[in-house]
Amino acid sequence: MELPPARAARDSARLAAVERRLLELESASDPSAAPSASAPVPSLNVEELQAQHRQQHDKLLARHRAEPRMAAWATEAENLLAPEFAELGEHKNFSVTKLDCRATTCAIVLAWPSFGEATTSYSALLHAPYRVNCERQILLPEPEDVAARYEATLVLSCQGNRADFAQQ
Repeated sequence: MELPPARAARDSARLAAVERRLLELESASDPSAAPSASAPVPSLNVEELQAQHRQQHDKLLARHRAEPRMAAWATEAENLLAPEFAELGEHKNFSVTKLDCRATTCAIVLAWPSFGEATTSYSALLHAPYRVNCERQILLPEPEDVAARYEATLVLSCQGNRADFAQQ
């Protein structure tokens, strides 16, 4: 997910601190794993992190588009997801403009009145309990006009979870 610059910088600093702490903990439990003083932990700047997230999301979308549609699973997943997203959208001020499930993934195009609305409500999409319980990823690149209508695509990756929702 591409973050606003101030938030991305803060998150980047937090990530670097967590990575340093992880190295400290690993070193404490295994002295042979301690990093040498001459080998600094590589850190990425905000632009590099944003580019990595965009590439990852673009690859995920390309993989989704390349998947064949397995009609039985895809239709059932769409029928379960549509009302869940409609209800959540009523509370979080977004609408679904497209819902497309294939063999192991679903792509949901969402629209908000503005980028600000998207940034305040997207986390609910990532943490809501869906009957189709799959990994979730969304990217929110900052637009030129933050007050204009805003769209983003949430991707559900369900490789290991396809059968789970049918049993609920």
